[in-house]
Amino acid sequence: MELTGALSNPPFSLEGLGRLANRVRGRSKANGAWTRRDRPLPSRPGAVLTAVTSVLFHAGGPLSVSEVYAEVVSATGAAVPRSSVKMALSSHCRGAHARFRRVEFGVYEFAVSWAALGSKQAGG
Repeated sequence: MELTGALSNPPFSLEGLGRLANRVRGRSKANGAWTRRDRPLPSRPGAVLTAVTSVLFHAGGPLSVSEVYAEVVSATGAAVPRSSVKMALSSHCRGAHARFRRVEFGVYEFAVSWAALGSKQAGG
């Protein structure tokens, strides 16, 4: 079986591919296209977890998911998916090294007590 003919005849037009490349190259930021350097970068994977931890640490008491979400958005100054905040809370409230404690449905607090923090700092 000879594959030379099948491989030398692509199913698409190479001229059309060239026109597409020229059209993409001709775009500028002025007509709505983003260049690679101007495109906003996605946040680091742990950025939402860090923000949630900071919010609950400084809250000093339990907060609802809505309150945590609002504080994370105001602290980061960016649109954060609500599902990311909920996932950070629910996935880090179980186990021996849990960051958060679920007080009741939809309400979380920082898991480490203030007394434990004080004794760790005092004990060195």
